[in-house]
Amino acid sequence: MRFRIELEEPQKLQFFHTSWLAKTVEEVRLVLSTAIGSVPGNRDYGIDMSYMHLPGDAAKSAYASAAADAIEKFVPGLRVNRVDFDSNAEVTENLKPTIEVTSYE
Repeated sequence: MRFRIELEEPQKLQFFHTSWLAKTVEEVRLVLSTAIGSVPGNRDYGIDMSYMHLPGDAAKSAYASAAADAIEKFVPGLRVNRVDFDSNAEVTENLKPTIEVTSYE
């Protein structure tokens, strides 16, 4: 199954999910909003946030690579196909990625 996840402003953490898809999207959003080293007991969990200090296209490229690595490592059964960005987002704080993944579960 192939689907797209649009990352928006941070949302409230959901503890009960109505479907497998909602749970999977929540897992992806959680891993991509967590900086590596910020979770006590699991310092490897999260995404490398060093992209935030890079200019434009370099930030997009670094984010896409870091996001793919983090999703494939921490969300079992998903493979990242592509990461797209809102064409109007020029500043790194305003990156609005859409991530296309394939599920193997």
